Amino acid sequence: MNNYRRSLKSVMIFLSIFTTLSLNALDVMADIIQPAQALKGSPYVYGKEGPGSFDCSGLVYYLYKPFLATIPRSSRDYTRFGSSVAMDNLKPGDLLLFATTGTPGRVSHVAIYIGQHSVIHAVSNGPQTGVIVSSIDSGYWKRKLHSARRVFDFTTPAEAVVEYERGRYTGPLKNGEPSGTGRMEMNNGDLYTGEFAEGLFHGRGTYIWKNGDSYTGEFRRGEIVEKSEIPAEEETYMKKQDNPWDNWDGEVYGDYREWRSREESAFEAFKERDKAGTQNR
Repeated sequence: MNNYRRSLKSVMIFLSIFTTLSLNALDVMADIIQPAQALKGSPYVYGKEGPGSFDCSGLVYYLYKPFLATIPRSSRDYTRFGSSVAMDNLKPGDLLLFATTGTPGRVSHVAIYIGQHSVIHAVSNGPQTGVIVSSIDSGYWKRKLHSARRVFDFTTPAEAVVEYERGRYTGPLKNGEPSGTGRMEMNNGDLYTGEFAEGLFHGRGTYIWKNGDSYTGEFRRGEIVEKSEIPAEEETYMKKQDNPWDNWDGEVYGDYREWRSREESAFEAFKERDKAGTQNR
């Protein structure tokens, strides 16, 4: 018995070391987020898990399965998978769950957090569909947000190129967020080069509007400090509220039909077993 216990303990130690090494070797940007961003524009197709089309959990399954064999295939199953994460402690690679159908509080959609309040996900319907990047601060996604789960302790690189909801960032990262001196090419043609902190313009930088107007000076928490020095009626693209999801309030089906169908099948199987049991009495 003692030899058995020692052998079992050795196996457990080996598995613990192997798991730790595997997690430390996983670079969330290189292994998850950048491959996800290469899939932007792929169509949403219910029940698909790649490589050319996806439903919401199919995208997560496709990207995470090579590193986590037990990853669920249904968004609803993530409510019991991994560990809960507070919204003010999100890291790139965490999964955000949304209740996007008619039943309040019932998870039906999953997305991958990529930093700067942005997620990448496969969306079934709405103002934008397919594999897209969205802001979780926009009206619809903010209202439908259910919870966040951490399924891996990812490592993040010192520098990266990341396409957030507002634009393409090139530069250093800290805890997965833009930090230090970097460059943000906005989706509307504006450009910011300068200092970042916790994902926001913070410190000294230069903002150039697409019409050629520019401001060089101090930024604090994403805002220009000396507003009197900016061109009349100008503001940074990061602060503009022009998201197509702000006023949309329909249903995003996610993989709702998948787990609903599974529940119905299980119920039918239960009825058949119950019927067979009644007949055998």
